[in-house]
Amino acid sequence: MVSSDITEALIAALRGTGGRTIPEVLGVLGSLGVDVEGENAMLFGENVVAWLGLSDEATSALNALVADERVEVLPSDEAAYQAVGFEPPFPAISAGQLTQRFDSPRWLPTEIIVRR
Repeated sequence: MVSSDITEALIAALRGTGGRTIPEVLGVLGSLGVDVEGENAMLFGENVVAWLGLSDEATSALNALVADERVEVLPSDEAAYQAVGFEPPFPAISAGQLTQRFDSPRWLPTEIIVRR
């Protein structure tokens, strides 16, 4: 379980910075002492992956972050991820494709925004 102190520190670090990619958010988590690498994934339904290779602690921290009412998770552009050196493990989809059913994994680029 992630402490509320980690959630608050993460929100403070992200507030006012615009949309941040998951690698950027994981960088902040790492700077807060959270081990981020592991075997977990964040999913948006069946076969739609937001991120892979998360530790239990990072998964808990991201879940607590996105559950906070001050935070929005929005579809992003692949270019934002390419700018931080990320190579997607699966073909990317857009938000408009979320209602489709996929037989194999797809990646949904997302950004996390702290609004208040």
